[in-house]
Amino acid sequence: TYTDLSGHYPEPADCMIAGTAREYEYITEDCGNYVCTPKEVALTGYPRADALIRDPGKPERLVMVMPTWRSSLPARLGGDATFSPSQRKQIAHSSFLKTWKAFFHSRIVVEVLQRHGCMILFWPHKMIQAYLPFLAPPGHIIVPDMSRGESIQDAFRRSMAYITDYSSAVFDFAMLRRPVLYYHFESPEELAGEHNNSAPKFDVEKNGFGPVARTEAELCAALDA
Repeated sequence: TYTDLSGHYPEPADCMIAGTAREYEYITEDCGNYVCTPKEVALTGYPRADALIRDPGKPERLVMVMPTWRSSLPARLGGDATFSPSQRKQIAHSSFLKTWKAFFHSRIVVEVLQRHGCMILFWPHKMIQAYLPFLAPPGHIIVPDMSRGESIQDAFRRSMAYITDYSSAVFDFAMLRRPVLYYHFESPEELAGEHNNSAPKFDVEKNGFGPVARTEAELCAALDA
């Protein structure tokens, strides 16, 4: 678990599984935020991780990009959502959407991709799919048709590298031991409360799976390395 989700579980669970030893320790610690003890928590790992380890696939020249959601944006599911004029104004001023749109349309990003013979595989969060018209991904970006039920694990297998901000799916991709880049362009103040959870419990700077970029230039330099 990337963030503290204890607020979703105010009552003790009959059984909760933990994916890693560190997660198990955090959930069961004395005086912790979770109302669980070792009696209710089992350290099992996740079957989906086993599937990736058994069959990692053969990576293509694809860089998977998978930003997570921002709760300050109007919540809509699906790619055919409609927005009111005030919501459209809010969307137009979203630094989150503007930053990712700038990345997708960046000339420098295109040059880096061309230098390495790569394309971007953009896997939008289910709550971001409604914003694809605003992001307007250009031709060098592949956007899977989510209505066809494409498998995220197959996308992991196809990808040679992975870029995210705070998506917990990074833990799955890390099982493949391929390059991971983090794009943290927001300040802690801007990010506060954006994920409906408390502050991250996983310190990316100390324990993450790759470098952390604060600007597009830093991200492009890491991608080009």
